[in-house]
Amino acid sequence: MDKNVEYKVRIKDLPKDERPRERLIKYGPKHLSTAELLAIIMRVGTRQKKAVDYIKKKGKITSREYRKITGIGKVYAVRELNELVQRKILIKKGKGRGIHYLLSERLVND
Repeated sequence: MDKNVEYKVRIKDLPKDERPRERLIKYGPKHLSTAELLAIIMRVGTRQKKAVDYIKKKGKITSREYRKITGIGKVYAVRELNELVQRKILIKKGKGRGIHYLLSERLVND
């Protein structure tokens, strides 16, 4: 049996009372993670939430790391990371192979 199998849970697969939007309504924003709130407010997907969570743990993320945690190709990774920069969720730093992404200042303290 392959130990590297990753199971992905979709929002619609969760019981209704465990879904982020329903938890927000029932319990308020303090009971959700920053990534869950962003997903609701900015309508970002699961992959982008993974990037935010990863940066919160590691401090930054590169395109290569984003591809590894999401399983997507280079073009989509760069597109999605740049979309998060345009939405002011991430800040792009560095040049060439040294490009990495940080959380925007407004999200760092959450």
